[in-house]
Amino acid sequence: MVVRGAHNIVVSNLTETFGQVRAVRGGGATSLFSLLGGAYGPLVTSGALFTVVKCLPSYWLIIAEKSARGGGDWPAEAWIVIVAWTVVTSVLAVRVYQRDTRKIQESP
Repeated sequence: MVVRGAHNIVVSNLTETFGQVRAVRGGGATSLFSLLGGAYGPLVTSGALFTVVKCLPSYWLIIAEKSARGGGDWPAEAWIVIVAWTVVTSVLAVRVYQRDTRKIQESP
């Protein structure tokens, strides 16, 4: 009985820890996208890293805000990047959902 109680405590703590790690990992990705996208000011303005930054939706969301304030046009490149990210992440979300649903259905 004591062993089972200790096991439950350990499993509960591990589950909570892994949940916190997933939350930090998700928050870290959001912070990185914000930083690279220019939410805190332009990080890079030319070179290879700038080419990578222009492939991120966060960069184009910052440009959209500037465009809305009258600071320029919304280029076709922005639409291409946003649509590409939307399609790719939607496909990934469906696959992850299907995988998780299959795991739940297969578990006893």
